[in-house]
Amino acid sequence: MPSATDPTVFPTRNDIAVTEFEGSKGTEAVLKGWMGILSKSNFVRNGFTTTDAGGLNAAVAAGTAFIDGFRVNVASSTTLALTASVTNHIFLNLSFDVDSLVDDVEYTVNTTGTFPASSLKIAEVTTDGAAVTGIAHKMQYAPVYMDFASTSGQTPNGGWQDITGTGLVVPGSYLTYPRMAIAICNINYDAPSAGGTDNFRLKFGSTTVGEVGFEVGTVASGEKGNEKTVTVFGMSLISAGGFDTTISAQTDGDFTGRAMLNVHMGIILP
Repeated sequence: MPSATDPTVFPTRNDIAVTEFEGSKGTEAVLKGWMGILSKSNFVRNGFTTTDAGGLNAAVAAGTAFIDGFRVNVASSTTLALTASVTNHIFLNLSFDVDSLVDDVEYTVNTTGTFPASSLKIAEVTTDGAAVTGIAHKMQYAPVYMDFASTSGQTPNGGWQDITGTGLVVPGSYLTYPRMAIAICNINYDAPSAGGTDNFRLKFGSTTVGEVGFEVGTVASGEKGNEKTVTVFGMSLISAGGFDTTISAQTDGDFTGRAMLNVHMGIILP
């Protein structure tokens, strides 16, 4: 059968590729292509907040971003010089060498608002003749936010209270518009030796949802039946406003003196 013209197949031990090694090794071009499947747009994962650095200067904090399929981490704050009496547009961009391989990460500051190649916008900073007069963050954040937490060994002692430690916190930067949050929590705990109902719920900020009652049969102390597992699922619309929102799992006061053996919770904001 006739072979296809100039194929590239990754990963292949025989290095089926037009360019050497792009079929057999994780080269920059290959990994960029795979990352590009996961991140179709340029966005900030965290950080890169801009602050007044005095005079005609602005400081951009450390952070992590994805640009054209590349994961970019800047470990330290960077101070940038600004132009007086104008709006300064700040961009984070990649620099490439003559072989089209990344050779640096740069900040571009211009007064036109024109996007450099392979960039994302960080902020707009207005100035007068001698100082910063305003800062507007313009970052595009990840379209999907996910997080996971695990804790153990807590012993509630009355009333509805958290059993997920400090809970999971959705940064306010992801809440510039109302978003639906979905959470699922798996709880492994000590059941009582007498029958009854154990109650659990999820709390999204000030909103409680997903409340469930778990019937517990009578078991003798020390029996394996004392260890129970329940899964709580809930979803809630989180209001916009730019404020951090904590999502946690809770149980009621019947748990006085009994331990949460393991609590695992994950959240996603589509």
